[in-house]
Amino acid sequence: MSQTYLAATLTLLLSAACTGSAGGGDEDVPPEAVVGQYEVTSTYNAVGALPDVATDTLGILNDLADDPANTFIDLAAEAGVPIDWVPDALRDQFADWVNEYIAARLFQGVPVTEEIARWTQDITGMLQHFDIISQIDLATVDGSTSANHVLAAVAFDFRGSRRTVDTPAIVDQLTIARDVSCSIEEAGEGEARIDIGDHAFHMPLGDFAVDGFNMGLKEVLGIADLHAALELLIDCPGLADDVSSKCLGPICVGHSAEILGFCEMGIDLVVDRIESRIASIEFAELHLASGEAAMLDAAKGDSTLDGSYDQIVRGVWQAVVNIDGNELPVDATFVGVRR
Repeated sequence: MSQTYLAATLTLLLSAACTGSAGGGDEDVPPEAVVGQYEVTSTYNAVGALPDVATDTLGILNDLADDPANTFIDLAAEAGVPIDWVPDALRDQFADWVNEYIAARLFQGVPVTEEIARWTQDITGMLQHFDIISQIDLATVDGSTSANHVLAAVAFDFRGSRRTVDTPAIVDQLTIARDVSCSIEEAGEGEARIDIGDHAFHMPLGDFAVDGFNMGLKEVLGIADLHAALELLIDCPGLADDVSSKCLGPICVGHSAEILGFCEMGIDLVVDRIESRIASIEFAELHLASGEAAMLDAAKGDSTLDGSYDQIVRGVWQAVVNIDGNELPVDATFVGVRR
């Protein structure tokens, strides 16, 4: 992930005046009752909110699973490197032999083409369902409470396990958007209500997803990243040895070194195309029109309430994403805990 890019774009969120006022309870919320840093996890459902580039990107993986030879051939042609060293009489058979070799390979007992096709589901899930982890700092200023809200990480699910991609240190301190309304009211014994007003931030989801997918490959499958995964699954040296020995009558393919280079270049081009396009997926604006939640005394239910609100629960954001000038609603909830 480009730290320079993130530093320029992850300008986040929330400098607000949060004033205590009478609510469901009998007393105002004293500012000191909410002072502290809260780690907030916001869960997003972005089904239907992804740009066309996501579909195009996942189509490359599907093509690679269905017809790896012609996927490599087409990408090589686009790159200006045609496979003109293949004997003319073997052009059609060449692609078939490449596909047959790859289709016969197994990874953890599963055909490698099925594993590659599964990556489409993995990436789709990561782009549609994710958590944004942030920090809200509440501090007393002139008798009221102010809040700063800073992005800390994005978390994804990869085959049933949570993978968290931290924000690089260079963007730990981010530009603050100002004049966001906020209020806190009593809502009963040991409980208050917090309302957060309209604000927005830029969200380069794709950058985080690339790192999250590679992290998932490493931790679940034991493979360093997408490039290493394709090298392992396809086995370019083995493919070159196998296909170069194929013959149709007296005419043989040969060109083992060229086939090896063709395969390695194909993997390079596929990885570059997939990662660059995923990285381009971003919410030009993740617009939080409002947020509301309950704040709880961690000792709620105990007779020794300490008057300090330590948890944020039942939070709901009214969220909209802006992609290429189109605004689409997304479902978003949040919880938090004092650190």
